Amino acid sequence: MGLLCFSCGKPVGRVEITETRDVTAPPAKQESQGTFTWTAPEGWTQAPATAMRIANFTIGADGQTECYVTVLKGTGGGAEMNINRWRAQMGMESEPLNAEAVEKLSKIPMLGKQVPLAEVAGTYQGMSGEPKSGYMLTGTVCELGNESVFVKMIGPESTVRAEREKFIAFCGSLK
Repeated sequence: MGLLCFSCGKPVGRVEITETRDVTAPPAKQESQGTFTWTAPEGWTQAPATAMRIANFTIGADGQTECYVTVLKGTGGGAEMNINRWRAQMGMESEPLNAEAVEKLSKIPMLGKQVPLAEVAGTYQGMSGEPKSGYMLTGTVCELGNESVFVKMIGPESTVRAEREKFIAFCGSLK
């Protein structure tokens, strides 16, 4: 099997890889990334973190539902802008919520605050470009002054609804 690497630097010719390392799966329950820790709900499978996601899970037997945590510097646009962006991803771009409507959303505890819980069902149009009907998005954002923490769960509506309480518990477990 070959490996191709691309970079922005000048080509240096062929480089032989002389070292390898084994990567082990993280423990199942208490997890951490940087300054954050959490407790993974039972039945959620930890997936590798990515450049944008400090926690990444697949949920359900079909593996179509995911939940992830993203941390951005600053406000990341704030709750109103992000909730409306999420609503647009679910086909609700013609029905944005104003600040007053966002303030009236149900609140859940996360990182010592009460944060809005966005729940939107519809046709999910994510980055893949493939519309997925019958999906649901549940998400929240917590502004912490110098950074914002986003938690989002997306998948078939039946799975997301069934995992709602675990999502809320997961958000509450973030420290």
